[in-house]
Amino acid sequence: MTAFWTLGIETATAVGGVALLRDAATAAERTFERGMIHGRALAPAIEAVLRECGLSPRDIGLVAVDVGPGSHTGVRVGVAAAQGLAMGAGCALVGVGSLDAVAADGAFPAIDAGRRRVFVRLPEGDASVAVESLASLPAFGTPRAATVARLGLEKFRARGADDPAAVRPVYLTVAP
Repeated sequence: MTAFWTLGIETATAVGGVALLRDAATAAERTFERGMIHGRALAPAIEAVLRECGLSPRDIGLVAVDVGPGSHTGVRVGVAAAQGLAMGAGCALVGVGSLDAVAADGAFPAIDAGRRRVFVRLPEGDASVAVESLASLPAFGTPRAATVARLGLEKFRARGADDPAAVRPVYLTVAP
């Protein structure tokens, strides 16, 4: 039986990364240094994990990408790269939410939105709120590429792939 390879792309937050799963196990992972360098770090990181596993892009069965919320530029970089890879290599694509990835790792579903705001999962839905309004908020989470890949694989197995052209960044309106 041949392995099913899933590439996870995480570029929504200050620390980005990529991970390659063989079936459901992490085979390789790279994390980008802090500083929002995703535009220049993403392609070399993908090449590195593929090389480490002896694969080419055509060996990937699924690309799972963090669609946000998060850094507008970072999310756009990740989604565009995932769409290009999926279309070019002929593999499936699934979008995964940032807050879903943080929660799946057992953290409170909240990530730093910058400008003293937080993207957070509330009972009424995902929102951008002022840090001051969440005085008892646990520490912010950071989505991991391996978790994005794992959640993407679960979604793919449950309902199939997303239309690559329809995968879009998730932006939350920041209220004043």
